Amino acid sequence: MRLGDKLPGAIADDLGMYGSCQTLSVTVRPRRAVPANRVIKTGSYTYGRISLFPCRHCTSGSMTQVVLHELFHAWLHQYHDDFYTCHPHCDLAERFANAGFAALGGALRSPELCGSYRLAISNAMRSLPLFRSVANTLLRL
Repeated sequence: MRLGDKLPGAIADDLGMYGSCQTLSVTVRPRRAVPANRVIKTGSYTYGRISLFPCRHCTSGSMTQVVLHELFHAWLHQYHDDFYTCHPHCDLAERFANAGFAALGGALRSPELCGSYRLAISNAMRSLPLFRSVANTLLRL
């Protein structure tokens, strides 16, 4: 799936979350100045929109992990709305994002430091089949 594309096999859009084109929108906000070693919120999902808030320490690896986390929320909202609205699910989203990030060949020193996430694009491209198998585990939920 490309950024800002339809969620594959998305259910009916009863709430009009995705507008007329039924797409998932991804917005990257300008980088923020944040002191080193401070944990900040770098992404959010709400009603068909993922927003990313990188700081100057964020790497492409950390942003990939955040996108995977928020994609889980988007998927859950679209496919299991009852669970999405009635149960906390950030831990599940984090587990999926960590598994997906590792499947793509990502590595990190400390999950609290966005600058410690490393992901080589060439490794990630070669690892897409493994990531696909991790993503397909969602279909069993």
